[in-house]
Amino acid sequence: MHHHSGAHRVRDATPIGLARGERRDASPRNSGHGPIVVSARPATMSEISPNRRPALAEVPDWVREHYALVDSGDVDRYITDFAADAELRFASHPPVHGRAAIRDALAAGHAEHDMAHTVINCWEVGATTIVEFDVVYTYPDGHSHTVPSVALIERNADGRYTGLRVYVEKPH
Repeated sequence: MHHHSGAHRVRDATPIGLARGERRDASPRNSGHGPIVVSARPATMSEISPNRRPALAEVPDWVREHYALVDSGDVDRYITDFAADAELRFASHPPVHGRAAIRDALAAGHAEHDMAHTVINCWEVGATTIVEFDVVYTYPDGHSHTVPSVALIERNADGRYTGLRVYVEKPH
């Protein structure tokens, strides 16, 4: 077994609220909810809660400016935020490499729907920034969905994106 330096192992962990040796009864009658249905269509945030989560007040200018351009749908204005050799990946889809391929992938997304990002949280750690959003997708037929999203952004010394990984479930 290989251990990375700085990694911590959890030994003999017991869930909070359970005494050692006590087992949790996971049957629906004791869990506080009915059975979990995994084959049903997932609910969107707008179905779960009609109230939007509050936007974060203190968002770095470069994040606010970039996503204002994303929401405007003008890929040619914000593609310059990416380094020439950048990588873009949407969840489990294959990564896209290089500014031209990223531009084409992003333009295809804009052709499918409009977007409106609300920054909920933002963390900067060195050259990596993690941004949590609520995103409203609006489709040409007028219907829209609000979904949670997380973006992991890596930037070089010039501030250009070298990596962007987006985790979002887009219902249609």
